[in-house]
Amino acid sequence: MNIFSKKKLKVSRQSTKNHTKFCIDYYYLEKSNDFKIKIFEELFNKNACLTIVDTNLSYLQSQTGKDELENNLITLLDYLNVKYKKLIVKPSSNGSGLKALLNSKAKDKGKEYIIGFVVSKKDLETIEPIIKTYNTHYYIDSAELDKDELLEQVEVYYHDEDDLLDKFAYNIFDCNSVKNLVINSKIENTEFVDSVVTKLEKEFNT
Repeated sequence: MNIFSKKKLKVSRQSTKNHTKFCIDYYYLEKSNDFKIKIFEELFNKNACLTIVDTNLSYLQSQTGKDELENNLITLLDYLNVKYKKLIVKPSSNGSGLKALLNSKAKDKGKEYIIGFVVSKKDLETIEPIIKTYNTHYYIDSAELDKDELLEQVEVYYHDEDDLLDKFAYNIFDCNSVKNLVINSKIENTEFVDSVVTKLEKEFNT
């Protein structure tokens, strides 16, 4: 490989006492969707996954654009016969992290949407249009909650998304807008996640 060529994947790692965060920049990766499908296949394993699309995080969209995103997503989920839970909220200064930052800068106080649904590894091909298009959270369950119990966690996300961190082995936020994927793992799962990330980093940087 040319030593002057750009890495197609750029990975950084940050650790705290309880969690490790893996930040993956895939901006220069031509087959980014193949990469995302592969990493999801590895991390989903046999576990169900709570998937959340929050238009608060679609920060490049106008209100009209957000309404269209919501309509398109609901139409797709209905077509796929996927059960979902939808909340309609107003942006506020409440919350933490990226959501709070984006809310505080929001000039448009129109409707925001939180749409949650549950998928598993076998559903990845089916939901590929969502993976390619939306800024999406994936909360990967290790507590063996059933689908209805997982879907109820959408309410927890609405009130305080940080409360979800301790309920799941790891979570992923895929920001299609800036081609960046963040995996937040409990410290006891760090070794496994790191092995997956390292393997795919080598594969897609060759």
